[in-house]
Amino acid sequence: MPLKGFAGNAVEKETIVTPGRVLMEIKEISTFYGEDPDDPRPFDVKDENGKVRFTSDPYVNAFVEIVDDYGDGSFDGKKFWDKLYLSHIKSADVYAATKKGKLGRIFKTHPKYGPDCFDDPDTVYNENDLVGHRFEAQTEQREDPNQKKLDGTRIA
Repeated sequence: MPLKGFAGNAVEKETIVTPGRVLMEIKEISTFYGEDPDDPRPFDVKDENGKVRFTSDPYVNAFVEIVDDYGDGSFDGKKFWDKLYLSHIKSADVYAATKKGKLGRIFKTHPKYGPDCFDDPDTVYNENDLVGHRFEAQTEQREDPNQKKLDGTRIA
């Protein structure tokens, strides 16, 4: 499926680097799981002409707002998009939230799931539970896979 890039999104252009932990809230999420949302897999990202630009691992796209910077308020109300990638579990050949991945670490802060949620193999995670969820983290400048700095912000 063709996807629009973040470059045209005015919210994404600002690079927000907080000096410490801030209170964030996920305002909106979208899932990009490939052709079958029940079986997330890598998918081709195409340009407006249908040409494949690259292949992406499945991810949750989160629109995040800084609610409280615990300081002078200069970061309060700042918003950005972040991609929360699913991890590939090779032994089972599935993509899922894992306790060490960013998405899994956010689930661990959610009251419905809690810090021990990955200890129970029967736990089923619902990405929609993240909308309205508040948690603490730092932000940092986006980087590409080669650690080249990019415009924009991500959850550290």
